Amino acid sequence: MQSSTVPAGGQSVAARTTTANPTSRNTFTDSDDLFSHDWAPSHRGADTYADLAAAKADAESRKQERERRIALEQREAELERREREQRRKAEMANVEARRQKEAAEEAERRRQAKLSSKNPTPQPKKPKFDFEKEKPRVMVSVATAIQCANNLVNSCRVSCRSQRRGRS
Repeated sequence: MQSSTVPAGGQSVAARTTTANPTSRNTFTDSDDLFSHDWAPSHRGADTYADLAAAKADAESRKQERERRIALEQREAELERREREQRRKAEMANVEARRQKEAAEEAERRRQAKLSSKNPTPQPKKPKFDFEKEKPRVMVSVATAIQCANNLVNSCRVSCRSQRRGRS
């Protein structure tokens, strides 16, 4: 089977592909290209320009597919990073808002405490002492005190007398 391709130099090269016989694979024959002593370039399989061009095109397509996949993964990673950043900012804003709200509540509570300490709630005032109104109770208290004093004096006299009698 013969095919010809035109390389970059513009000259036509004939390429010959042969099917390998599995039984003659390890035999040394004169027709084997591997052992030929020809100075001309060999025309085996992947050495042809057509095969090289196909391999290069295949490699290029794989490279482009890999680059597309990498670019897609990078875009996805960037989107995920942005979403994480937005979530983090929203959480930080929530935390900051809560902190400010708590600080405002604390300031209000302190202000109320300060106001209440300056202006304490008025205690119910004790009514002024009115002797005429309280006179009967005062007289009872004075009488009770006088009676207690007399009882104390009498008990002291009795105890002193009993001690004198015990000595004599």
